Amino acid sequence: PMEPEVAFAGIVGQEDVVRELGAAAKGSRLRGKPMPHMLFVGPPGTGKTTLARSTAKVAGARLHETTGTHLKSVEALTEFVGRLEDGDMLFLDEIHAVPQPVLEAFYEAMTDRRLAGVELPAFTVLAATTAEAALEPALLSRFGPPIQLGRYEDEVLADLIQARAAGEGRFLERDAALVIAEHARGTPRTALTLLVRVLNDILGNGGQDLGAAAVEATLLRLGFNEEGLNPDEQRYRDVLETQHRPVSVAQIARRMRLPVKTVLEQVEPELLERGLVEITPRGRVPVPTVRAGIPARLLGRARDGVLRYVAGSRAAGRRRD
Repeated sequence: PMEPEVAFAGIVGQEDVVRELGAAAKGSRLRGKPMPHMLFVGPPGTGKTTLARSTAKVAGARLHETTGTHLKSVEALTEFVGRLEDGDMLFLDEIHAVPQPVLEAFYEAMTDRRLAGVELPAFTVLAATTAEAALEPALLSRFGPPIQLGRYEDEVLADLIQARAAGEGRFLERDAALVIAEHARGTPRTALTLLVRVLNDILGNGGQDLGAAAVEATLLRLGFNEEGLNPDEQRYRDVLETQHRPVSVAQIARRMRLPVKTVLEQVEPELLERGLVEITPRGRVPVPTVRAGIPARLLGRARDGVLRYVAGSRAAGRRRD
């Protein structure tokens, strides 16, 4: 087993969660008891899997990982749970995707440690979901209060970005790290993916400048527009603006050739947060930019001929000489 400060080293922006998980895992281990079942709730890319793995290290437990999409039958559940040994942990991502008949069998496994008449060893479920509202009360009651994982602050993401760049021997200016963070939609996974794309683009094109202006220009080349919207968010807006009527999310997903789940979880949230889209009883409708509440971090002024997203203007995309 690892001490919490070692197992959770490098996880930033979730101090309260790390403290709770570390204490629960270590305390259960010292008592010789299985840790209570826990449910992680948050957007994609906020570190649910990483937290589960670190928790298992503190508990000194073997971690088995699967997703709700893989447990489509009671037989699949029985086969998976049959691998468990005493004290093991099971990380079940996307638990909302498990069919109801399978969940009903899982309830017995979680509560009574029995499945299909077979006694199970003591084990802990660490489950994760991006859709807490889709979970039945009967399932939620098997867990304690959910571990809520929200979007990360830009400053925290910038720390993570700079640390990862430094690990590759690259010095990334603070302002440049913040530019990437501002485009990362509050998630570490997106932040680190963008960092890799930015470094590859700059270095691959013979550049060495890793300053803010160079990073901003690179993000524009990678498809972000002057409002800071990524390509999928722009396509979503284009679908709405070309229909001239309310559009259902299913229609949007079909036109974008994306799963509805992807649209709801990864494309739509930023547009809703900025007030660029409204959900009405008849469907989604666009909001003109002049009416939308663009976040201050994404309002623009030009610097070195490239739009920089900072406070100071009510109209995104307005260039200042």
